[in-house]
Amino acid sequence: ICYDPVLGYVMKCISLLLVACFYVSWCDVTVKTEDDSDKPVDDKKSIKKSYKSYNRPFMQKRKEQMYAAQNVWEMEDYSKRYALIKKLLDTMFPVLNSSREVITENNFDPKGSLPKEKHLMEAISSVFENVAFFGDLLIRTHDIVTQIYRRNENWHEILRWSVDFCNSTYLYQGMTHQRHIHILSMEIGFLPMEADYHNPFKVKSRPNSDKKSKTTNRNKRERKPQLSNRIEL
Repeated sequence: ICYDPVLGYVMKCISLLLVACFYVSWCDVTVKTEDDSDKPVDDKKSIKKSYKSYNRPFMQKRKEQMYAAQNVWEMEDYSKRYALIKKLLDTMFPVLNSSREVITENNFDPKGSLPKEKHLMEAISSVFENVAFFGDLLIRTHDIVTQIYRRNENWHEILRWSVDFCNSTYLYQGMTHQRHIHILSMEIGFLPMEADYHNPFKVKSRPNSDKKSKTTNRNKRERKPQLSNRIEL
């Protein structure tokens, strides 16, 4: 395999797995009135404000993730593609589980504003980004990802919690992110499959495979007694 910058990014994911450090300012809180408790809560405006500074770097990370997942999908060698995805998932789920522990220990409310504590923000970012990247890999390499996933039963609870966490946050309420995690949930079996949904990557041929297949067929058609049967493209 020729390791281009994309595969370099994928390998970096193995060690860091998309743990982002973002500075997020505290948002103002409001106090519940009437029959509600006295615990301060965030209003919609302050929640939206807290995510504003996070959204841009998250969108940039998503572009990198989709580009990396696409290049993993385009790898010709199945065994090498399988090994790379397995290594990614074997590292991803322990990171997700560690992030879950940090989030639950700090009693973070996913429906509220983002925190300013660095370690907690790193854990939240890790869940956001790894769930999204898992979805990218699942959609493009469904057969490999599901095969590895189903062999690790302890991953099921981790992924379910992570998906529920994302769905509860403001970040995943937008159409793009919400639809992505909805498709992830259908592909992995958390939700029933929609009648009109079709995964294009399940029937789509890889570019390199197409080229190789066409060349092979051409060779078969043009094979005749000759000094050289090499065909220059």
